[in-house]
Amino acid sequence: MIARIVKFLNRLGFYELILSKLVRNWVIIVVLHRVCDNRHLECNLNYWSHMKPTNISSLETILKYVSKYCSLMALEEVIGLFKAKRRIPKCTISITFDDGYTSQVKYGLPLLLDYNVRATFYLLFSNIENRRLFWWDELSYIVHHGNKRGIKNEMLSINKTKGAFPLSKLIEYMKRLRRSKREHFLKELKCKVGVKIPKHIVDSIVMKPSDIVFLASKGMFIGGHSLSHPSLPQIPFKEAVEEISYSLVKAKEYCGKQRIYTFAYPFGESSPNIARAIRRIGFHAALTMTPKANRISENSIFNLGRFGIMHSELDILTSFKYMATNIYYLKLKLKGFKQ
Repeated sequence: MIARIVKFLNRLGFYELILSKLVRNWVIIVVLHRVCDNRHLECNLNYWSHMKPTNISSLETILKYVSKYCSLMALEEVIGLFKAKRRIPKCTISITFDDGYTSQVKYGLPLLLDYNVRATFYLLFSNIENRRLFWWDELSYIVHHGNKRGIKNEMLSINKTKGAFPLSKLIEYMKRLRRSKREHFLKELKCKVGVKIPKHIVDSIVMKPSDIVFLASKGMFIGGHSLSHPSLPQIPFKEAVEEISYSLVKAKEYCGKQRIYTFAYPFGESSPNIARAIRRIGFHAALTMTPKANRISENSIFNLGRFGIMHSELDILTSFKYMATNIYYLKLKLKGFKQ
């Protein structure tokens, strides 16, 4: 029923009316993780990662559309205008990429350059420099390639009363662990189920340090995303501060000429204490994963919403309009959604 209404509004041109006439000083932030083209391994539905990639043609469809109705600016440029008390263009779109996947440089960057778009890359510098899979991808690889009985026993040992975890539940469990405990768990699990991750797998998934330098040389912005991607509100506060501080030091190391630095909360999860710490450490704005458009203000810049490109029964462009005009967010609020 909802999909039919959304499609009907699209045929009426309702979303274009909002974007071109009614929206003032809105900033719409889009996030991507894995990107691919149709020929790439990561578009194969049998690929071992739990995370479904975004086809680069979907991003191109959106870029073509928003270049007609909106302004495309990096978030750092938007925050710079706000800090200077200058007018933010009507209906501004900011593109962001999380974590530091090789495919973002291979497929995403050429498209950004074709459309003359500056984007922000929120990177996990430790994984990139130490040549290690992101922990959720490492876990996914172990689960898909390890001894099945051993994996089942390990999951049962974690969740003794409810049976074995599905992978998504195991990721939820692990994001709450302190960094040392998570690393110990993965190391032990690899030994018990007989898995060794080949170097070529890491190189095909995780950016190299030279990729960060290349992104900066092409005018892209580099942001913080923590040291090890935990749920910051659910680990000890002192460790959370270390996670945040590390990412700012590294961002400045790779891109010291930036005047504005922004932070993306791992899993989009924050708290008032974490937001205050991010401001105090020296970041200028921070992003959640609340699927909404934003009005930039002093009260909102450390709690900015953003959304991914949805995979649903709607086509990509209609889905984007539905999200960008905040109608999807209003629907969630009516259902009792809390940030």
